[in-house]
Amino acid sequence: MESHICCRLHLSFKYLCLSIHEEYQTKVFIVRSLANGDGNNMANFSEDRQLGNFILDSLPEDEYSLIEPYLQRTVLEKNQVIMHSYQPIERVYFPTTALVSWTQSTVSGETVEVGSAGFEGMVGTPLLLNCQIAPCDVEVIIAGEGYQISAQAFVCLLKKCPTLQQKGMGFTYLKMTQIIQSSLCSRFHTTEQRLCRWLLSASDRVKTPELLLTRDNLATTIGARRPAVSIVSGILQTAGLIRTRRGKVTILDRPAMENATCECYRIVKQEFDRYLLGQKQGTRQSVEAERATHPDINVLPYGHPSVSPEVRLRQRVASPPGEEGNLPLATSH
Repeated sequence: MESHICCRLHLSFKYLCLSIHEEYQTKVFIVRSLANGDGNNMANFSEDRQLGNFILDSLPEDEYSLIEPYLQRTVLEKNQVIMHSYQPIERVYFPTTALVSWTQSTVSGETVEVGSAGFEGMVGTPLLLNCQIAPCDVEVIIAGEGYQISAQAFVCLLKKCPTLQQKGMGFTYLKMTQIIQSSLCSRFHTTEQRLCRWLLSASDRVKTPELLLTRDNLATTIGARRPAVSIVSGILQTAGLIRTRRGKVTILDRPAMENATCECYRIVKQEFDRYLLGQKQGTRQSVEAERATHPDINVLPYGHPSVSPEVRLRQRVASPPGEEGNLPLATSH
């Protein structure tokens, strides 16, 4: 407790080394206020307000006082569709403990996830771009809570709340990074790597290693067949990386999961952390830091790492002791 109070009194940048996901609501923005020399924003920020959504908790008091009368706490049920593709956006959502998934379907009914969001973001980003129509469905994949506001009130408040608009645009950039990397990942990486990437990302966004998910959910999120997901889940469970129970997946060995996944997770996670910390994207310093932290990764310009073949080979999930050879890597089809 004394060290905690000391860190808050001195507002040390060492504070960033603590659990960002557990106590980000106040710590991150105190540090940012010092770094930017913006004492006014720090004075206006309420340390007592911890709604659980990054965007809402980052608002200064004058902006929050404007949006607060319109906010409604809401329960988001699993499989609830809160936004329909090509339909007018009626409400904006700010998840706190729920995980929502942007999905798109073919005419034959096949569905795939194109993006997701948890406590860090919002649902309704097209409104930030002056678009009133949803480009895809948004479905609750992990039940939880959040806040909602009417689309009309949200658009009106954007004109009066520059921080709300800034944070919303920052989240939009993060989603663009996620969608781009997810498209590349679906085309070039194995089902093992994609499943590890998605489980790690989901855990980051709901802040728990226990994920209430079915194999059907996982098949949709990574764009794979259910039998392939069953095989891969079994491989990861045998290797001790995860534990699966009916309707529940628990990450047991996160470092091993990070080694088993592809570079896509690290790229999106890097942007995720920058977004939470208010840092600029794609800086040369971040590339050099990536090289120093991960010597086996060949970091290309603009922060796009390429894993060497030797590392890819080590990332294969080994077969259980006593069996001959390695289990084959499952594919999407």
